[in-house]
Amino acid sequence: MSEALIQYLPQIVMAVFYIAFAAIIHMLSFKFIRKAAPNILLPINEADEIQETLLNDGVVANEKIGIIIKQYKIAHKLKTYYRSLAVSYYQNYYVFTICSIVYTGLLAVALFVLAISGWKDSSENIKTVVLLTTLFASYYYFLPNVLNNRLNLQKNMDGVKIYQRIQFDILSFLNMAATTSAEETDKFITNIYNSFKDNYDYNITFDTTLLDKNPLDNFKGIKTK
Repeated sequence: MSEALIQYLPQIVMAVFYIAFAAIIHMLSFKFIRKAAPNILLPINEADEIQETLLNDGVVANEKIGIIIKQYKIAHKLKTYYRSLAVSYYQNYYVFTICSIVYTGLLAVALFVLAISGWKDSSENIKTVVLLTTLFASYYYFLPNVLNNRLNLQKNMDGVKIYQRIQFDILSFLNMAATTSAEETDKFITNIYNSFKDNYDYNITFDTTLLDKNPLDNFKGIKTK
């Protein structure tokens, strides 16, 4: 083993430890929220099942009603798509928030220890801890903003609400279908297709402007006595 490797062995061990620690915190946070997600969505899934029974029970089917029922199923598929994306962004937002809190707390402690003796008089181990903690705290702070987690979560939840409203409109129409004229039925079908067309979108955006910024641009250094 070379002398340089031996000299920096403690710092290398610290770096490996920090990477492993970050992976463990990330994994535990993700495991928790992934396990909790089905329970959060359970009432919504049960409501969807009830809606399906309303759709299938008591509806006198004909060609036009069959088209409307298929439109309901299209709305359900699109709603499920947006809901899956929203859940994914919610999970990411939760995990990155927990990790950001952990590393921000560690960074505060590390900077407090560093400020006691100053950068020049601090040991290599303290400097390594400060740099590694700054790296991970910055990573968990900036990445959710680059991925636009909050905005994407909101946009996909809006998509869920839009297609849920379309389903409610269809159920309301089917409740009155027996007394509705053929002309009104055709108009309703066209309106539903227009709603699909106006609201269909891929709600995934990234904020790449943050990638052009240096997080240390405004860093003035640590003041010591």
